[in-house]
Amino acid sequence: MANVGDQLRAMISTNRARLSLVGVGSLLVPLVMTEAAWAQASVTRLGKSDAGTCYQEAFSANGEDLSACNRALKDRSTTARDRRATFVNRGILMNRLGEYDRAIEDFTEALDGDPELGEALLNRGNSLFLQKNFSSAMIDYEAALNASFNKPEVAWYNIGLTHRALKDDDAARIAFEKSLQERPGFTPAVEQLRILDISGEPDRLPTDEEAA
Repeated sequence: MANVGDQLRAMISTNRARLSLVGVGSLLVPLVMTEAAWAQASVTRLGKSDAGTCYQEAFSANGEDLSACNRALKDRSTTARDRRATFVNRGILMNRLGEYDRAIEDFTEALDGDPELGEALLNRGNSLFLQKNFSSAMIDYEAALNASFNKPEVAWYNIGLTHRALKDDDAARIAFEKSLQERPGFTPAVEQLRILDISGEPDRLPTDEEAA
């Protein structure tokens, strides 16, 4: 039976609009189920600038075009805050393209400017999870909980999935329950607890509406 990491990779190759990892995205942080990892966060930069276009590309379920992000990062008029947001958003696109090392570089660049940027921590954790570096992914997910990140239910959910990948279902159950404490009725966590109760494997990913 395929493990959690293998299932996630299969989902990325067959359905680029959904992913089990919940990711959040921008400095206004709309929850977006792009396919980087359990939960993905795209940093919000609105307007008609290249940084804004980069955000829209990351927010889109099928976005893969890096050009606006690249232009924004080359533009000397892009503010430091927009640069950090753009690194996060380009990292999400890199994850979507399977360029996990490059995604990690972008998330790390954003964190160099703001070590407490929870979206960057969460999404770098997603990259590491996709590389099956579960222990390092856990460190980033836990750091996101202590950082400027306003979706703790998502971080706990990703932590639970990481425990499942590490075959520690007891710890996974605790994490999913904490996710529900943060957001009662959070469907992905409810479903994972149901799966644990029947000792099955994760069988689907949360929809955008469930994670919103």
